[in-house]
Amino acid sequence: MPISSYNAKDLVLFSTIINSATRQKNWESELSDKAVGTKVEEVQCMKIDERLFIACNYGEHARVDKFFQAFGVTNLDTFLQCMRFCHALLKMEHTTKIPSLGRAFTADYSGPEKTACTYAAASTAVTDLSAEELTLIRNMIKKNPTIPVDTQAQRILWAVRKLTDAGVATGLTKPAGSKSLMTKNYNTNTNAINLLNDSLPSHAELKLLRLLTQTKIGASPLNAHQTATIGGIKRACESCARWIAIYVKWIKAQFDVDIELPATDTRTSASGDGDRPKIEKDHVEEYGEYVVALFNGVKNNNFADLPAADAPWVLPAQEEEQ
Repeated sequence: MPISSYNAKDLVLFSTIINSATRQKNWESELSDKAVGTKVEEVQCMKIDERLFIACNYGEHARVDKFFQAFGVTNLDTFLQCMRFCHALLKMEHTTKIPSLGRAFTADYSGPEKTACTYAAASTAVTDLSAEELTLIRNMIKKNPTIPVDTQAQRILWAVRKLTDAGVATGLTKPAGSKSLMTKNYNTNTNAINLLNDSLPSHAELKLLRLLTQTKIGASPLNAHQTATIGGIKRACESCARWIAIYVKWIKAQFDVDIELPATDTRTSASGDGDRPKIEKDHVEEYGEYVVALFNGVKNNNFADLPAADAPWVLPAQEEEQ
C-alpha cells in the first residue's frame, strides 16, 4: 500500500505503535538493561503525497529517533516491518506469550493505546504476522539465537530482543543504528519517512500543520498537493481542535487544500494548551492579520484575535472587493 493510500485511521495506528514502542525501553542502552523507558506524551503522523511526517510534543522526537535507528527504519519497507513486529508483540495477550513465543515479557499497550487501536481497528496498513514470522521471532528471543551476518537483520534481532526482555545473547553486540530520519523542514530531504525535529512547545499536530503551511506559502511553493491527512494517538485537545478548525478553513480558502482528520472520533481529548506554531510574520503577513495571528507562537488558549470557528474565511483580496 503506497503512503498516498493511507487514511486518518492508518495514521492513528502508526502513531499508537510508535508511541507505545518508544516508551517501552531505553533504546540507547544495552540488552542487559530491561528497565521500562520514560513516558511519551504524544505522537502524530501526517501524510503528504508519498511522504509521511511524524511529530511529537516537546523533545520526545529524539527518543523516537533512537527507536527507529535501533529497528533500522530508513524507508517505507523497513518502517512497515518495524510497525508489524512491534504491533504483534504489543497487542499479544500475556496468556499467549509463552505458548506462542516461548517466553513472557512486559511490553504491552496501555489503556489509552488500546483505545486508539480499537478506534483504528478498520485500518489495513499494519498486517498480521504470518506463522513463519512468528516462528522467526520465537527463534530470535531464544537464549542462543543464530546471529545473522547482515547488519539490518542484526538490528531487527537486537531490537526484538530488547522489546521482549530477552536480554544479552552470545555473539550479539548492539549494531550501529541506521541513519537518523529527523528533519526540520519539508525540503530538507526526500525521505519517505520523516521525523520532525521540533522541540517547541506546540502540540504535535500543530507542528505538522506548520510544516504543511510552509510548503504552500511564498512565491515558490514547495509542493502542489491539494490534500493532507493527519492522525495521532490522541484526539486533539480542546484548544488545538479549535485552532485546527480555523486553520482548515483558511488553508482551503487560500490554497484549496483539504485536510483529512480522524472522523467520528469519540476518544478522550488530550489535555493542555501548548503554543501556537511559529512562522515569522514577514512570511505570512500577505495572507492577512488572522494568518499572522494563527502562527504567532503565543499560548494557544485565547482566540480573541481569530475569527470564530464557524464563520466563513474571508481572504484579504475579497475584503478589498467588498
